[in-house]
Amino acid sequence: MANSEIKMKMSLVTAGVTSALGKAKTSISNFATSANEKLGSVAKLVSMGLTAAFVAFAKKAIDYGSAMSDMAEQNRISTDALQGLSAVALKAGVGIQDITRAMRNANIRTQEAIDGNTKYGDALIRLKLNLEEFSKLPTERKLEAISKAYKDAGKSQQAYTDVATILGTKAGPKMLEVLRRLADEGFDNLSDSMKEAGLVMNESTITAMDKAADAIEKFKLKATIKIGGLISGEADGAAMKALGGRFMAMMAKVGEWMGNAFLGALKHLTAGLGATVQ
Repeated sequence: MANSEIKMKMSLVTAGVTSALGKAKTSISNFATSANEKLGSVAKLVSMGLTAAFVAFAKKAIDYGSAMSDMAEQNRISTDALQGLSAVALKAGVGIQDITRAMRNANIRTQEAIDGNTKYGDALIRLKLNLEEFSKLPTERKLEAISKAYKDAGKSQQAYTDVATILGTKAGPKMLEVLRRLADEGFDNLSDSMKEAGLVMNESTITAMDKAADAIEKFKLKATIKIGGLISGEADGAAMKALGGRFMAMMAKVGEWMGNAFLGALKHLTAGLGATVQ
């Protein structure tokens, strides 16, 4: 990705960012004061807990977004589709590793069938799936097509074996409940229901989280190298200072985003606390 993106436009961190963070700090302080007056020591504990929880969830959000971005690219699937299928799989007790393995197997073995592998080609034929048409489907639609073919075959032992052949002998059997829901409800309906349930992070947010994760990892690598130079006596003091400045600028941008998100949550929480004590 572009260097300017990795740095998260750190050169643009100005008084505007400082102002935004200042407003966030003031609003959080006002919330804490109001809560202390109404609920005393309990509110202090709640406020501290909320802050700690927010920081933890912010890290989880960055890790989740970055992981989803990487897995979606590896499996040739959109982040929306991957999350939708993952949410369905979770409800069926299937882990993300199993569903990504099934998707990877479906893509690789379809190509191998095209290249002449009769084992995979015959399995698709018995499932009454046209190889040429099937190969052109996006990953999530491949799973949907397999689910409908398995259902149409009456979920016979042969169809079960063929599904396991395409999706993998380990992942295939674990995917049966997911396949059942795909066949009965359809991918689009399932995906929409997962979005409505708040189980899908939108693509722009995932992209931002992925960039944040990359920027943090790049900084950690640079810091490790610089500190190594410091220990060996070869470090440039000015370079260390500049690196620290770039890190603070990057954290200011991340802090601005987190602060704005936190303020939105605090509005709802403040209203809820107000209703509780009235």
